[in-house]
Amino acid sequence: MQASDLSWNHDTVIWQYNHEKVEIKIANIIFCSVDTVNACNNVTCGSNHIEEEVYLFSFDGNTLLHYRMESRTITWINDGLKITLVLDHIEQAFLYRSEDLVLILNGKKEKILTAYSLDGSQYFRRFAPTNYKFSYLSRMRSLPSVVCEAITKSEEDQFGRNQWHFSLDIQTAALEKTHLAY
Repeated sequence: MQASDLSWNHDTVIWQYNHEKVEIKIANIIFCSVDTVNACNNVTCGSNHIEEEVYLFSFDGNTLLHYRMESRTITWINDGLKITLVLDHIEQAFLYRSEDLVLILNGKKEKILTAYSLDGSQYFRRFAPTNYKFSYLSRMRSLPSVVCEAITKSEEDQFGRNQWHFSLDIQTAALEKTHLAY
């Protein structure tokens, strides 16, 4: 069953799930969305419309993942256990529940992609492919992907588009260029 009737204001997010109202109070909400693949709601918070922290809530209202850019902490729940990491310069984190995976982009000068299993074990850390820089985490055809921006003209398509989805092989950390990102 999906969540429905998602609405929010600056300090409250509300939705319906299993004919029940779920209401969560959080300061400085700037955006909310439903993630149907992971069966959760994403809540982005910050001041002056600048993203400072992100929550992922299960449809029944439990916190699945939470990270703060400034304090450098990311926390998620796995089988009732709280996993907490402290990382420099968290840019984005993404939960891929069906893949038992948390991907994190972090780093000050150059972003690094780090993959963790839900139990907190690190799978790998890697830099962007040659001639690219990491932009953001996503899904392509329901599988984990990372969008990269070309830093050389030779990687652009004939129309000058330079952002591409790269599929991710969790076992080898290999990234394969697959589709344009929009």
